[in-house]
Amino acid sequence: MKGKRCFLVLVYLFWLVALGLCAGLTSFLSEVNEGNYVMTFLELSEYDAGIVVGTWYLSIFVFGYGILNYIRLQVISRVAVKQATKIFNKYEEDLKQSRVKQGDGQ
Repeated sequence: MKGKRCFLVLVYLFWLVALGLCAGLTSFLSEVNEGNYVMTFLELSEYDAGIVVGTWYLSIFVFGYGILNYIRLQVISRVAVKQATKIFNKYEEDLKQSRVKQGDGQ
């Protein structure tokens, strides 16, 4: 359950960063073009629109596949060792208790 919550927080942070970048681009355009900067932001040439779309999909791929997959692997590798140790210790304890019940060893 904690892993899902962590993943959702990361996704929301990604969208906040994306919205922040859009706001930053809008403010940059307002400094460059004092007139109608919103229309400058919305009316892109075909080449500029291709760059924006390519950058957007590349950022989704890099963040979604690269970074989130790396974080997922790190979390799993940390949790797996602790869980395996816990299972092994429980198995040894159960084995010792079964031997004591049978009278084989103490």
